[in-house]
Amino acid sequence: MKCGAVQAVKRVVVAACASAEERYKDLLNNDAQPDHWDVIVAKVKKVMRPDYASTVYKVKVKKELKATQKAAILLKSGRLVTSGMSSMCGVDLRLEETYLIAGHVSAGQARISLCSFIQPWRETSVRQRKGFKLLYKQGCHCKIVNCPWWRDCKDKAQMSVIGEKNTSKNLCQWKTSVSSHQTLPDCQGMHSICMKLPGGGCGWTNDRQYHVCMKTRRHMRDEQLAKEP
Repeated sequence: MKCGAVQAVKRVVVAACASAEERYKDLLNNDAQPDHWDVIVAKVKKVMRPDYASTVYKVKVKKELKATQKAAILLKSGRLVTSGMSSMCGVDLRLEETYLIAGHVSAGQARISLCSFIQPWRETSVRQRKGFKLLYKQGCHCKIVNCPWWRDCKDKAQMSVIGEKNTSKNLCQWKTSVSSHQTLPDCQGMHSICMKLPGGGCGWTNDRQYHVCMKTRRHMRDEQLAKEP
């Protein structure tokens, strides 16, 4: 199976198991990541193809969210390298598009691939942008557990995925994930953040956008139920 096909399947599985917040927190806080992970917001300014095997993107780095010393030095050149072929996990980026990118350093180059976390910045919500910049750091001790409607998350056996040392007060139940219902909006993933609460424990933050999203989600769900035989 080609790498592109493998990654397409992998991304569906990942989407059902971890929100963008959870994946970003892993990148942000895991200094043991191989090949020196770095997380940036960058705009694509030019595409160069020096040979058939590689593509080089000239980017303007707008913000470094996390970068090792080695990555920071390489990023000054504004060059991101990827394979020139999708079958070899090459990434296609659009000119003048701004992306949130988690790449790595390899062989003296800042590199990206289909294995990298890459998302158009315009597709991130206001809440996610705040989280990427600061708030997700505050939730590093909280764990997110995927809790679709068909899973009983009160069952301790279902909680084993987060480790025996964790207790329910350190958990946020992710009830709006795509594994719960693929046609309904993921309000928690898009408009909320799992973080430590002032009174202790962990919980989802909420604001006006979150409440509007949840209201829309309930309305859509009611309409779907009304159409069922």
